[in-house]
Amino acid sequence: MVAVEDVGIELERRYAAVRARLMALPAKLAPVLCPEDPMTALAQIEAAVIEALAELSAGGTDDADP
Repeated sequence: MVAVEDVGIELERRYAAVRARLMALPAKLAPVLCPEDPMTALAQIEAAVIEALAELSAGGTDDADP
């Protein structure tokens, strides 16, 4: 058995690490995927990551099966 509080703390720590990794992707990928215009690519990738994180934070996605 474990304390519910301990599970919550661990989940929060892990989700924060995943969020940080996802938020680092735009800066890492933009110059590789679109070297001629990395700032536009960065903005598009960042918007997609933020949208995905918002959906996860809200508890799901629009296309999830009922």
